[in-house]
Amino acid sequence: MDGKLIVENGKLLFIQTLMNKIIHTTDNDLEIDLKKIDRIWWHIGWFTGIINIEVNKKLVKLRCFGAKRVDKRLSAFIIP
Repeated sequence: MDGKLIVENGKLLFIQTLMNKIIHTTDNDLEIDLKKIDRIWWHIGWFTGIINIEVNKKLVKLRCFGAKRVDKRLSAFIIP
């Protein structure tokens, strides 16, 4: 997927690009309340890193170049 990951007003947002919306017909935009995130971590994928976001025992995975750096920045917003 291709898009922007934004932290704004206490929420983590993933907003798809137009091209991604054309290719993927389902709505894959995300809005997650930062207070509901239990854990964030990353691991290495094939071509990109993968950011794992655990919310209420459910897992959201986002592929991302620079996943380690993004994980570190997002973790600062999470209250354990």
